[in-house]
Amino acid sequence: MTDDDLLSLLSQMLGPTLEAAGFGEAQGGWDGVTFCAAQADFTERFPWLPQAHPEDWQRGSSTDLVIEFDQTTGLLGRVDLEGITLAATVYRVGRGELAARLKSSMGWPLAESLPIVAEALDAAFTHREEPAAEPPE
Repeated sequence: MTDDDLLSLLSQMLGPTLEAAGFGEAQGGWDGVTFCAAQADFTERFPWLPQAHPEDWQRGSSTDLVIEFDQTTGLLGRVDLEGITLAATVYRVGRGELAARLKSSMGWPLAESLPIVAEALDAAFTHREEPAAEPPE
């Protein structure tokens, strides 16, 4: 997968959700990409998410979504939203079934796993039920 192929795939699969949530273009290298949103804006827009309440030592200028993958094989490795896995975030907003699907998609090809990542991001950014307990390990 070339860099252009990867950016096109990420833009197609995640762009609309991330742009609507205030994230900028992908930045990164051969093993992962980071999307950044202004932390103050993120905190104001998504107060129900744990990432909206960083500890003092975690405060910075941006909230980061990090997607790690193997560019050679095109397999998804990890998806973190400001240091918390996206699966744990989705679980905390009451979407346990989606968190389980997201966790099971780790190690899948990006073309197959990114639709689940997009669904999880959409759920995190729009789902406002009472948070669940801490996710099981």
